[in-house]
Parts: sequence; structure tokens; C-alpha cells
Amino acid sequence: MAITNASRLADFGSGIGTEGAIIHVDNTNARLGIGTANPQAMLQVGTGVSVYGDSGIVSATSYYGSGANLTGIASTDNVITDTIKVLGVSTFVGNSQFDGNVSIAGTLTYEDVTNIDSVGIVTARSGINVTAGDVNVTSGDVKVGAADTQRVTISSSGIGITGGYYRSHATAIGQLAIDCSAGNYFTKTINSGSQAFTFTSVPDSVVYSMTVEVTHTSGSATITWPAEVKWPGDAAPSLTDGKTTLFMFVTDDGGARWRGSTLTNYTT
Repeated sequence: MAITNASRLADFGSGIGTEGAIIHVDNTNARLGIGTANPQAMLQVGTGVSVYGDSGIVSATSYYGSGANLTGIASTDNVITDTIKVLGVSTFVGNSQFDGNVSIAGTLTYEDVTNIDSVGIVTARSGINVTAGDVNVTSGDVKVGAADTQRVTISSSGIGITGGYYRSHATAIGQLAIDCSAGNYFTKTINSGSQAFTFTSVPDSVVYSMTVEVTHTSGSATITWPAEVKWPGDAAPSLTDGKTTLFMFVTDDGGARWRGSTLTNYTT
């Protein structure tokens, strides 16, 4: 319809609309539509943009531009969208919830990441590097290898090794104190004189065993072991000049009692 001076002064009870519904005024509901004959907001442009004047909400299917001049976005506001693409650095001060999958093509590293709480399976395809702290497993087992070719299983019943072997490093003893926390196999070369060995850092509440390889190069030498060591027949073995002797010890009470045995007279 054509708008005249008379129509501008009129009270349109149901609104006005131009031919083709390019502009539509809904006077009854106080709504203005551009490109739609049925506006559902105070201002609606087509079907994709709506402005709700009383609440201050602007709804659109997409936004363009840098967003550098956006203001008034409170920390309590919510952003609901199907896709978010962040080209720079994003900082999440509060909690973040992801109901679907999260894919990270690069590296996730930041000193403020203190805990990762997963209710499902955590898969590391290139390894796990623990630079500090412990790895605590409070339930279940630790298994190494594929499901059908597992080589190592650690559980409450012990450590199981399948298709492999147990490997330990030999630790040379500088003095005569054997630090049990350093391993299970120790070596010592002695000459003449009396040599009194001691055991330190004995593990508690577990069965611990160790082997001490003593090489006697020359001269008359004797070895004194801790009083807690018990030998077969209560007789401590003696050394042979120029020979190597293996002393084996085992304790199941934190070192309150050791049982010892020997393999003697190996040539050096």
C-alpha cells in the first residue's frame, strides 16, 4: 500500500506491510520485520537475525569480523554453537565441559595443568613421560604389551613376566655399607684385613633378596656380616685367596632376619 501523510497519522491496529513483504510492521505485538511477513522479535531481518529489545539479546546464525570492539560480555555468559575455531591462545579460567571428543593435533603442555581426571580410557600413542611424582594405581593391574602378547603384568599378587627375563644392574660398593635401595646385585673387591659389611635402607613389608659378589684378590682377609644374618648350620663361610664368592641373602621382615647362602671358589 502507498503511505500518505494521512496513513502516517493513522493508528494501525494490525500493522502494515508492503507488497512482497519487504517491510512488515506488526503494531499489535510491537514487531518490525524486514524480508519477512511474520516477525517473531522486536526486529527480525529475514529468518537469520533477531533482536529482542527488552532483553538485549541479538540472535544470528553467524557473525563476521574480528570482534575486537565487542564489549559487555560478562564472564557468566554462555556461548552455544556447533563449532568454535580459535586461531590464537585461549584461556579457560573456570571449568570446561566437553560432552564429545577432544582432538589435539599438537602438544598439550602448560604448568597450570595439575590434574587430568578421566572416567574412561586414556590412550598415549607416543609414550608417557613422568618427570616428577609417582604413578599410583589404586585399582586394577598395570599391563605392558598388547592384549594377546602382554609381557609384564603388575598386580596385587605380584609381578608377572612372560616371554622375557628379569634384568638388574650391578652396583659396585664403594665402602662396606650396602644400600639395599640401590638394587639387588652388588660387587666388591677386597684385599687383606677384616671387612665388616652392613645393610642399610632395607625394604619393609616385602620379600627382598640380593646377591653380593666378593672378589678376594690377595692376602688374608675375613668378612664380618651383620648379626641378623643366619647361615646354614650357623657357620659363616670363609674366603679363598684369589677366588670370587657369591653371597646370597633374603629377608621377609625388613632385615630383622636375613638368611644367607654362598657359591664359592669361582676363579677371578
